[in-house]
Amino acid sequence: MAAQNNDTRGSNRDVRTAIMQLLAARGPDKTICPSEAARRVRPDAWRPLLPIVREAAGQLAAAGTIVVQQGDRTVDVADARGPIRLALASGKSQQQNSQDEKPDP
Repeated sequence: MAAQNNDTRGSNRDVRTAIMQLLAARGPDKTICPSEAARRVRPDAWRPLLPIVREAAGQLAAAGTIVVQQGDRTVDVADARGPIRLALASGKSQQQNSQDEKPDP
């Protein structure tokens, strides 16, 4: 069992990275399906990762980095039942871009 827990933790980090990479590539005001992140991490065995994707999405949402959506509503991933979408939190991509454009002092 301990090996599975360590794998889950590693997978959680990989999934959080995949979520952020996919959202950055998709662009502002766009969403991704959680299965896209799972497929990026484990293309041949992505379905078992879906609970880990939801956990990682919850962590990123709690940090204010992303939002979890169902339809046109922002939801708490812990309470969401059924399909969800993930999006960058408002201003995150613009904030990151403005930081990149600032000249070095």
